Amino acid sequence: MTSGTDEKRREALRVLLDCDLLKKYGNVGSVSAKEAAELGDKVLFVDVRSKQEFLTSAIPNAIHSEEFEAMLKHNNAQLENSSVVCFYCTIGVRSAKYILWLKTKNFEQLSDKNLLNLKGSIVDWSHEPMCATLVKPSNDKVAVGPLASEIHCFGDRWDLASTKYKPRTFRAFEQMAEGARWIFC
Repeated sequence: MTSGTDEKRREALRVLLDCDLLKKYGNVGSVSAKEAAELGDKVLFVDVRSKQEFLTSAIPNAIHSEEFEAMLKHNNAQLENSSVVCFYCTIGVRSAKYILWLKTKNFEQLSDKNLLNLKGSIVDWSHEPMCATLVKPSNDKVAVGPLASEIHCFGDRWDLASTKYKPRTFRAFEQMAEGARWIFC
């Protein structure tokens, strides 16, 4: 586990977010955790991580990306009523890639939506005092359930979330992260 106070962990996350990899997605709009929380009912949160990660912890009322894609196939009131769709993953790389993919598909339902990447994603959310609550979803579609005690990270090197959450890794992710450390910076 990465040692240090929450302030040191958050600073380490900021350094990671400033690396060249994330700069590749500069044409994807982003929003901070605090700014996203301030949007209230105008924002729909979409978690693009694996279902296993989603079921460990998620932003309250977020939906999983598979559920979001199902919404795109049908007229959906929740999507209709949201002016902002905010995508997140662990730190923001997969969600930025997802937004770019969505833009290539030209979904008519998204033409009037502001698609944003949650900068620092769920890890930064865990640090923001205004919105630090995460839930352990009781189903794989919508993040409703009891408060979470764990947060997924790719391994010790990526354990940058608030210390109030116990880090959780899944063997397959840990192996993937070990083999691809060069990708992140």
